[in-house]
This record gives sequence, structure tokens and C-alpha cells, in this order.
Amino acid sequence: MLDVPTLIAMNIILIFVAVMINIVVLKWNPEVTGVRYWVVGNLVNASGLLLIFSRTTIPSLYSIVLANTLIVIGFYILYLGFRAHRGKKAADMATIIPLLLLVFLFAAAFAYLTYGWRDLALRVALVSWVTAFLCFVIAIEVAGIPSRDRFLTQGFAVLIMFNGVWNLTRSVATLVIPPSKAFFEGGGMAALAFIESSVAIFIFTVGYILLISDHLLGQLRQQAEIDFLTNVFNSRSFIKLVEKALATARRDQTTLSLVSIDLDRFKKVNDTYGHAAGDAVLRHFSATVTESLRPGDILGRMGGEEFMVLLPDTEMSEASGVAERLRMNVEQSVVQFEAIRVALTISLGVANAPHGEKSFDLLAKESDIALYKAKRAGRNRVAFFEEGDDGKLTTGWSGQTNPTL
Repeated sequence: MLDVPTLIAMNIILIFVAVMINIVVLKWNPEVTGVRYWVVGNLVNASGLLLIFSRTTIPSLYSIVLANTLIVIGFYILYLGFRAHRGKKAADMATIIPLLLLVFLFAAAFAYLTYGWRDLALRVALVSWVTAFLCFVIAIEVAGIPSRDRFLTQGFAVLIMFNGVWNLTRSVATLVIPPSKAFFEGGGMAALAFIESSVAIFIFTVGYILLISDHLLGQLRQQAEIDFLTNVFNSRSFIKLVEKALATARRDQTTLSLVSIDLDRFKKVNDTYGHAAGDAVLRHFSATVTESLRPGDILGRMGGEEFMVLLPDTEMSEASGVAERLRMNVEQSVVQFEAIRVALTISLGVANAPHGEKSFDLLAKESDIALYKAKRAGRNRVAFFEEGDDGKLTTGWSGQTNPTL
């Protein structure tokens, strides 16, 4: 049977494997949140285990109080990492103060049970209680991490919760079973504890890998769907969303509207101020329109300065109001690029699909015809597609003519 020093060494090796994996992730994907905390937390845990290992081979060389305090600190730092990976703020007063309080109280109590009262059973129970508490709070954070696969986070959280339950069970066993199974004296309870610790480290390491992989896959998926410059849907993903919305409109017998948008005289911005200014204008426009849309409305970039807005379950009269609000909000905003202030206006064309009985190609063509009407009428206005329109100028637009950009 493996002895305690061998099991502790196995724990240390597994922790350093986890550290190396996280360091590789940091090198190639530094934007993945939480990894730095996992690296630091595991290193602190390894330091605590090294102290325990040294004490088993060279008695009284290191303080067992410091060793266990380091392990508690390491677990708390791991908790901060999962908190950061969930998207929460990790290192602030709300998390640092509880850490300092926990470390102080644990170290004081453990020191008293080591050098004062000298109750080994209570000392082991104290370690188990604190570890269980940290496992429970980590499991809560893991369960709340956004993931494409909820089974991943929920399953990982359950395994961590089991580790917490084990620590609670161990604390009861330590207090009830005779001292021959003491934790730090190399008995059966000690061996079992470090075997379980190896399993827990392995579970945590696999969890890091799965969470990081899920995060990176989500980024790849976003990059495939999102326009890198404006942070809105690209044309391919936007078309899929419209087609899905059309199918929903046919099923529910509702009306869907589509708005084509073109930035007025955008080429003049690039020619006058350069492409960097043009990119700033596109980002400003996308942010302004996104803030002006209703929940459920979707903005997509179709190419260059051409955009479309999907308005689900929206009749033409309501769609015209949304489009006019977008036009006004963009006109009233000013793009600031370095020392340059650029005024911006847009032209919009609105078409709809009653009961979803149109294809995307037809609906897009109709909204483009309406957009052409708005631009022919002087730009900075909203025009609507009407039956019989063939792209020539007709009535049916709103807004005031503004020939400047």
C-alpha cells in the first residue's frame, strides 16, 4: 500500500501538471479569464504540500501551521479564479477582506490546536471544515459559469460538491474514530485523505481543461459569427437569423420587418480623413444603433458601410418608427476621432414580410429598393417599400434632407 509521503509527492506532481497546463494556456491565450488565479492558487497549494512532505521526512523542519494555511490560501485563490472565469470581479475589497479574515482565523485556530490545546482530532476536523466550505463556494461559482454545454459546468460543480461532502464526512470520522486513524501521523485515514486529494486534483485539472476549451470554442464561434470591427453579426450569421425569424413568423402568423441602412457619403470620410477615421465611424454607428434598438432587434453588417436590422414581430408602421428613431439618434451623435469631429447621417429602407411569406433574398431586395428611394430623395431619411416599386423614386419617406455627411 502507498505510504503517506509517496501520496503527498503524487499530489505535488499532479498540481505541477495543472500549473504547466495553465501556463501554456496563458502563453497562447492570455485573454482567458481566471487562468492566472489558477496558476497562483495551485502553486500556493503545492508549496503547502511541499512543507507537509518535508515534515514527514525531516521532522519539525517546517511548521505544519504554515503548510495548512498555505493550502487554505491556495484554495481561496482557486475560488477567485472560478469567480473571474464566471465574469465577476475577483480581486476587490469584497473578496480580499474575507480572505484575510479567513486566513487569520484559520491560522490562529490551527496554531492553538497545534501548540496550545494540542488536539489532533479537532485540528484535522478544522482543516476538513474549511476545505469543505471552500469546495462549496467554488462549486457555486462553477455552476454559474456561462457555457455552451450546461452539463459541463453542472457536472464539474457536482464533483467539487462531492469533494466538499467528503471533507465534512472526514471531519466527523476523525472526531469519532479512535486516534489511531489520525490525519498527520501516517495512519489509514491519512492515506485515504491523500488518495482522495489526488483524485480531487485530477478532477480540478480536467475541469480547467474543459472550461478553457469551452471558452476557446465559444470565441471561435463568435469570431465566425461576429464582424471583428463593429462587433455586430456578420452577413452570413445575420442571414441565418433572418431566415430563422421568417420561419417563426410563418409559424406564428406574424409580420417581420427588415431595414437596410447605408452610411451617407462614407467614401468621403475615408478619402478625407483616412481609413482609420472610417473604422471609427463604423464602430460609432454600430454602437449608436445597437443602443437604440429594442430587445430582440438584431443589427448585422452586410459589407462595407451597408447594414441591416431585423425587426421580429413588427408591422410596417412600427418599423418605420424604429427606423426614424435610428436615423435621428445617428444624426444627433458626433463621431470623435483624435482631433476630428465627423457628423454622420444614414439612409434607411424598410420592407416587411406579412406572415413571413417571403424569402430573405426577396425581403432584402425590397428593403434595398426602399433604401435607394431614400438616397435618391436626398439621403438622411427613411423610405418604405410599396407594392409596385421597381427602384425608381416614389413617395413614402420621412426625415429632413441633409446633404452633408
